[in-house]
Amino acid sequence: MRNSTCLIALGLFVAVMSLWSAQRHYATLDEGHGAPVIVAADILYPPDIDAVTRKRIFFDTLRPIVRAENARIAKLRGRLLAASQAGKSGGWVEEAAARYGVDWTGREWDELLARVDTVPITLVLAQAAKESGWGQSRFARSGNNMFGQWCFREGCGLVPLRRAAGKAHEVATFGSVNRSVRAYLHNINTQPAYGDLRTERARLRAELEEPTGLALAGGLARYSERGLAYVREVRDMIRMNRRLMLAAAPTH
Repeated sequence: MRNSTCLIALGLFVAVMSLWSAQRHYATLDEGHGAPVIVAADILYPPDIDAVTRKRIFFDTLRPIVRAENARIAKLRGRLLAASQAGKSGGWVEEAAARYGVDWTGREWDELLARVDTVPITLVLAQAAKESGWGQSRFARSGNNMFGQWCFREGCGLVPLRRAAGKAHEVATFGSVNRSVRAYLHNINTQPAYGDLRTERARLRAELEEPTGLALAGGLARYSERGLAYVREVRDMIRMNRRLMLAAAPTH
């Protein structure tokens, strides 16, 4: 049996090489916003890898992407907060409102700011790991879909092998893992199913508290047919893996 220290060192080496490979092959794309642009095939695990090293590779690979996409949202949110405090609303605000599904008349600041907000990194990483099988599911490997997101236009994605008769949904495909993360964040921030999550996030913001993954996971009951059981599973994953998820990141 291999020495566990050697396995950890090998795993970290693979993680570094995966990120370097992604940067080398996708350097011409601008979608990363400061993070390496990767596809799911870049998430590599050596044979006989231990569970902790496997998790570390996965979280270390996705963490910069989640940070970059959250930073992009935070930048827009900062501009919107400044505009709301100054009582100014230009065309760019209307464009942002339309992008986030808000019917803008100039008075919907609370609704817009409740939508244009970041998602705790622990929640994003927990769902990514759970929905993609640590990056190894068919939908991840073939479509860079890390969150099991559906689409409803024929040919928009991959047809589930066990899709029930009469159903027309497909599992969306993306050009990169980065685009999957961006789509997931937009989904959380705009879809009616996650209104409770956004309400709780806005409440915590108003009380000057930092929204956490554990707190916001309660708004995911409609993400899965398993409902509250799914919420419990996501929270358990955060509790078990929080240290590895955060690493040197700020606590969320």
